Amino acid sequence: MDYKIVKLNSTDIGKETESRLSFWGNPLLLESFAKRDELNFYYLVVSNNEKMVAIMPVFERRKFGIKYIVQPYEYYYTPIDFLLLENQSFYKTQNHQLEIYKILASYLKKEFYKINIHFDMSIQDIRAFKWSKFDIEPLYTYVKSIQDYDSDTLPRETKRNLNNKAKKELQIKNIWDLEIYKSLSENMLNRINRSHRQIQPNFIRFLDDLHKKGFCEMYVALKDELSIACNILLKDKEKFLMYAFPYAVNEIGKEYRANSFCFDHIFSCHKEYNQFDFSGANIENIAYFKSQFNCELVSYYRVSKKIFNIK
Repeated sequence: MDYKIVKLNSTDIGKETESRLSFWGNPLLLESFAKRDELNFYYLVVSNNEKMVAIMPVFERRKFGIKYIVQPYEYYYTPIDFLLLENQSFYKTQNHQLEIYKILASYLKKEFYKINIHFDMSIQDIRAFKWSKFDIEPLYTYVKSIQDYDSDTLPRETKRNLNNKAKKELQIKNIWDLEIYKSLSENMLNRINRSHRQIQPNFIRFLDDLHKKGFCEMYVALKDELSIACNILLKDKEKFLMYAFPYAVNEIGKEYRANSFCFDHIFSCHKEYNQFDFSGANIENIAYFKSQFNCELVSYYRVSKKIFNIK
């Protein structure tokens, strides 16, 4: 087949194509990340006989005329959405996808000096990028089906934490108040001696922008009307998926295990959603906390190019 790749801005892909993009390919979502990090974003469109076959978003940074592809913080997955795979056999679909991956891998290697991409977990066939000599690293996340969530099925230790005296003393509220997030985050980041990037003004504006676009919600744990923990979530309201986003907890919240209560509340109150993604399971102590909710460990891949390709 005679494939070609073109670059298109979000305004040029057309409403029909836009409606078929996955959550992480949504131009409104990409726009927020690009604005926050001062990046250029666009789509690589694979076409055949003038028909769009597949589409992949990229974030580009240029320095001294050299082009880089970057994976912004909190932008967890880069998708490749296929647009013309209907009514094909499994055999043809699988090999068609592999051909597209090969075309994209070749293009990326030629066009960009440095690349860092975390592919969506639906992209498990990574052979084309391996064949093109990209560096491949498996990463992991926990996902949980929450339609039939029942806290009684959780491990004994988790149930004990959820049923201790704190259960009678804590409230969980769904409110949007970034002053609460900032205050709790500053307390937490000072305590663990971490960067304050997530409470800088442009990050706060970024969160507010996502909320106004309908992507973000916040759940706050309170004790005696005092905020002690908060969890911000990303919501895909088309496919009914939720993703963990920035969180914060102060010393009282940590003592009361308030984050566990937040997740229990979220899972119990949103059974209309199909799945919750904890957005990572790659940091040992944090992964252990997430695993207590009887999650499924799922892999995804980081694909990178670190050495200049001499043509």
